[in-house]
Amino acid sequence: MATLRKRGNKWQAIVRHKSIGTTAKSFSSKSTALKWSIAQEQAIESGAFGRLSPSEVTLGELLKRYLDKITPSKRGADVERRRLRRLIKDDVSSYQLDRLSSQAIAKFRDRRLLD
Repeated sequence: MATLRKRGNKWQAIVRHKSIGTTAKSFSSKSTALKWSIAQEQAIESGAFGRLSPSEVTLGELLKRYLDKITPSKRGADVERRRLRRLIKDDVSSYQLDRLSSQAIAKFRDRRLLD
């Protein structure tokens, strides 16, 4: 069950779950906070909480997240950073993950072979 509390002139919705943790967000109205908390609870129950839909994220966004979180801890971080930045600048990074196809990857490969 979510907790709603008034903080100043805003309403804060807090959703807690023992295995997922706590998430909170502030809203200007109580009804909006309640709707958000219900949606979060439903997402937790359905197992979709915290997951991005492939139609919501691009390959470039995924690569940037990898570049920021994973690459710095690797031994060859400098070389990998350069390669990822080049890939992020390419047109193939603008594809949403659900639209990324083997043809798009092949076009990328062919462009890179020509360079």
